[in-house]
Amino acid sequence: MKIYADLHLNSNISNGVDSPIDMINMASKLGYSYVSFSDFNNVPLKKIQEFKNNIQSKIKVLTGTEIIGEEIKGIKQELRNIRPNIDLISLKVRKKAIFNWALQDSRIDFLTFFDYNNFDLLTYEAAKLATRNSKAIEIFVRPLIIFSGLNRSKQIRLLRKMSYNIIRANTPFIITSGARSIYEIRAARELIAILGLVDLPKEICKKAVSDIPLEIIKNRGL
Repeated sequence: MKIYADLHLNSNISNGVDSPIDMINMASKLGYSYVSFSDFNNVPLKKIQEFKNNIQSKIKVLTGTEIIGEEIKGIKQELRNIRPNIDLISLKVRKKAIFNWALQDSRIDFLTFFDYNNFDLLTYEAAKLATRNSKAIEIFVRPLIIFSGLNRSKQIRLLRKMSYNIIRANTPFIITSGARSIYEIRAARELIAILGLVDLPKEICKKAVSDIPLEIIKNRGL
């Protein structure tokens, strides 16, 4: 039996709509064994511990955060502060220099982008560097869920370009929902189907919702 993980949910702890428990229950119904809430930017340690202690669930619930930084020095300082207390850390990038540096920092679990317009940072050369450093790239599908018409077509075009470099360079990647409500969470099979819009092979996408996120979790001893 395949084990599935969605490593990017946002609840009403941060900019989401629904409570963590409602989102956990929905994820459980949709067949997930692991979820991670990326809600814990600048959250006091006491609140993080309360969250972990109060969650009672059949599935494994992880704490996560997205670091957004404009300078490497500031990102390093933030990593020193939060790494001992947070399960999973992603770095949201929009500068090439930060992207290339982050590919080589083991404290960062995976890389994501400020939005689809930043996908041009993942050139073929950058994708090869990510592959050499075994650094996973996050593909979040929320824009493909919430947008329609010309806006959605633009998102598909941008994502297809990045996906081409990922495939060429054999770069590890994870697929996440990026959901901010129970209505935006999608079952793993739906995430795979959505990524079919950008010509990502089905078998590779299966690994991106199971094997690769589980390897990230295992590498953190979680």
